[in-house]
Amino acid sequence: MFQAPRGRNAVAERADFTAALAQSAALPGAELVAGLQAADWNQALRSLAIAIPDDAPSIAVIDEG
Repeated sequence: MFQAPRGRNAVAERADFTAALAQSAALPGAELVAGLQAADWNQALRSLAIAIPDDAPSIAVIDEG
């Protein structure tokens, strides 16, 4: 789970997001995104696509609330 507080620096939010992916025991490709620095949210979400399994369905919930 990752939550970005409103008004926080976008660079820091993306860094925390990719770090959370890299540290997740539930994502089989977590090590593939370790150390990644996403330049924008599209790239950060692509890192999520890299980390999720290829052989099983996955669900990501995104709420821009």
